[in-house]
Amino acid sequence: MSEESPSAVQKKPAFSPLLAVLLVILVLVVAVVVWTQVSAPAVAGKNLDFARTLNSLGLGSPTTPTLSPLYADAAQDLVADRPTDPAALSNPETLYFCFLNDAAGDLDQAMWTPLLEAISQATGKPVEYVTFATVDEQMSALREGGLHITAFNTGNVPRAVNAAGFVPAAGTSVDGELATYRMLILAPADSGMTSVEDLRGKRLALTRYGSNSGYKAPLVVLNELGLQPERDYDFAFTGSHDNSIVGLAKGEISADAAAVAGDLYQAAVDRGDVEADALTVVYESEPFPRAALGMAHNLEPQLAQSIQDTLLSFQLAGTALQAQFADSDGFSPLSYKDSFALIRRIDDAVGFKHEISDESAESMQ
Repeated sequence: MSEESPSAVQKKPAFSPLLAVLLVILVLVVAVVVWTQVSAPAVAGKNLDFARTLNSLGLGSPTTPTLSPLYADAAQDLVADRPTDPAALSNPETLYFCFLNDAAGDLDQAMWTPLLEAISQATGKPVEYVTFATVDEQMSALREGGLHITAFNTGNVPRAVNAAGFVPAAGTSVDGELATYRMLILAPADSGMTSVEDLRGKRLALTRYGSNSGYKAPLVVLNELGLQPERDYDFAFTGSHDNSIVGLAKGEISADAAAVAGDLYQAAVDRGDVEADALTVVYESEPFPRAALGMAHNLEPQLAQSIQDTLLSFQLAGTALQAQFADSDGFSPLSYKDSFALIRRIDDAVGFKHEISDESAESMQ
């Protein structure tokens, strides 16, 4: 067994403090470069994309829409006043009527014949049912005089009031009281979801831009509960409440949950489109008013009064409309200022613009 002699042992150099400092500096420099050139831009880009998403959905731009400068509101009831100049009043030879211009209002026109005949008898004028390609074209027609009596879904009523001079006159009634509905967030019964917190990391089906229960209300509600689109949940549009309800129940849409109108969900169950136990409610909102029937703001006073009186006295029983509005018995008067206060608050929060697209306006000229 041999041993190394003292002269053969190499001394290990001492670790230089200067070298340690240089290594620390080098690490810091690399970290700064990586952050400024890679990580920071990525985070900034993600934040920018998220901000763009919020703005595109309206959540990034709270606002308070008001009546168009085309209209006055001396009565301070938030709807356009009737023109004081007799020359600006409208007394058309033929009245044009349109119900909801979207999938939720895709009804057989013949269903409305009894109501149109009643209006015709009361006013002494023929009443024709007309349709439009989009809600914006419907609003443009109302504003420009090509539509006189119409209805808008809950979410579009404030926009129609402010941008098109729509005067809400009535809503469907249940036992003589103005009917309401609630926004529901539904999930498949076997999904295990029980609250909106379970939406984190999931995809929510929305219906279409402008819908209250299928678009604006869920965005506002979830935002108030601390959940924001893209950051906390993904989303997709289906085009209609029925598409969301049936598609979710049958697994035909790429979504984990859906925001819809409660009355339309119940109607789908009653029709047998979905099984009652196929979906579960994970959120239910406070009540909203249903669609509003009304007219153009500039109709001659006696004509407008005749139309409103006919709407409020019309009974659904015994007509084809009874099947569509199964829980309603007729129409009740509504105060836009009071009944749609919550909808206006949602519009303010979501930054929903009360304007008519230029494309639709041009198509009506």
